[in-house]
Amino acid sequence: MSGICVAHLVREQNGLAPFKAFLNSYRERPAGVGHDLLLIFKGFAQQHVLDEYRSQLAGLSYKSFLVPDHGFDVRPYFLAARRFDYQYFCFLNSYSLLLDESWLAKMHKYITHEEVGIVGATGSYESHYSNIVHTIFVESGELLEDVWQLFHKRVVININRMYFPPFPNPHIRTNAFMLSRKVMLKLKVGRIKNKMDAHRFESGKSSLTRQILDMNLKALVVGRDGRAYDKDEWFESNTFRRADQSNLLISDNQTREYLLSDSHRKRVLSKDTWGNRPSHVDWPSGGSYVHR
Repeated sequence: MSGICVAHLVREQNGLAPFKAFLNSYRERPAGVGHDLLLIFKGFAQQHVLDEYRSQLAGLSYKSFLVPDHGFDVRPYFLAARRFDYQYFCFLNSYSLLLDESWLAKMHKYITHEEVGIVGATGSYESHYSNIVHTIFVESGELLEDVWQLFHKRVVININRMYFPPFPNPHIRTNAFMLSRKVMLKLKVGRIKNKMDAHRFESGKSSLTRQILDMNLKALVVGRDGRAYDKDEWFESNTFRRADQSNLLISDNQTREYLLSDSHRKRVLSKDTWGNRPSHVDWPSGGSYVHR
């Protein structure tokens, strides 16, 4: 069994720009630990298009893996884990950008601890169920006098309650995470046919994180500062939808959306993620996980 695999998902549907941006960050910021780069090319039907992407890889050593364009991010990750025999996998989605040197070494440092099951660049307490309830009964401001309208909204709420825990719902976000192949192959994935299925795997009642916690293993967020934060400390990590996210190790489209939003939108996103904590205030970092 080989050591570490960094598996980056490359979707043709997203165009060439995100891939170029990732490669720039990969070249500019050394990982800090030896690894193999695996590019999961998803949905490439024409060879000349794939050749254009591969032309961007001059000077890089890499392996490639072609998969069809279904199953969102989750299915390709598990196909790769079953196909390639590495001790650890670090999965990066199509929009991932590396923000600091030794980004992989910082994550690898903690995933090697036997009591740790997963490490990620970001975590969240967000709940799809709680968000739906808030949107329907608070933000809409409707009187709900129409019986059919009320029935429809109750159905939507009940479906989300069936699949998602209420807030707070701690889960590692799947934009950038690292775990052992041994742990990964123990996970139950189910069919990933639509966006709801993908959300359920990330933050549902049988999510990636909850399954790992049920194995009595820790789920940690690792910051640019090289510290690892346990699930009760994720807010203090200042990595996702809090202040300026200055401790973020690996960005994605959602972390960039937050930074580009106006102050009102930032407050809304932060409240969805962390509740009523004053995330616009740049509090000093709190506790961190220390291996003993």
